[in-house]
Amino acid sequence: AIADAAEASERAGREIRGTATGTRAEIARAVDALLGAREGADDSAREMTALREAATVVDDFAAVISEI
Repeated sequence: AIADAAEASERAGREIRGTATGTRAEIARAVDALLGAREGADDSAREMTALREAATVVDDFAAVISEI
């Protein structure tokens, strides 16, 4: 009975380690995906800032032209 319990405990430990390893890998993939998404969002924010600045220059130019 004790040997059976020890074997069952050992088997459960291996299963837990396997599950933990798989879960750790899934979490690592999710973190990588989130970091990639954040990088994309940061790039888009920088591009939007540049576009906003360019639009201001165009608006100012249009205002000057309309006064002529």
